[in-house]
Amino acid sequence: MTARLGALLTLSVLLAGCGQVVTVREAQLEEDITAQLERTTGNAPDTVDCPGDLEAEDGNEIRCTMTRGEKQREVTVTVTGVSGNTVDFDIEVEE
Repeated sequence: MTARLGALLTLSVLLAGCGQVVTVREAQLEEDITAQLERTTGNAPDTVDCPGDLEAEDGNEIRCTMTRGEKQREVTVTVTGVSGNTVDFDIEVEE
């Protein structure tokens, strides 16, 4: 069973490469996932660990690990839209 949380977050981005690819930095992504989960569920995870930066293009995904107490859960973040420095994405937490 999974819990799906819709998130519209304005993220700090790094413009990199010749094509001006928008990248959400790992630390910023972890902070924003934590904040969104706290707003949505009322409980912040103890930690969120993502394996790297997220290239902000529609459909791109990254799998992060959320820890709360002794429990670890996988969190999948999927980019659903990019407009300037605003990145829309869905957060899906495995149960």
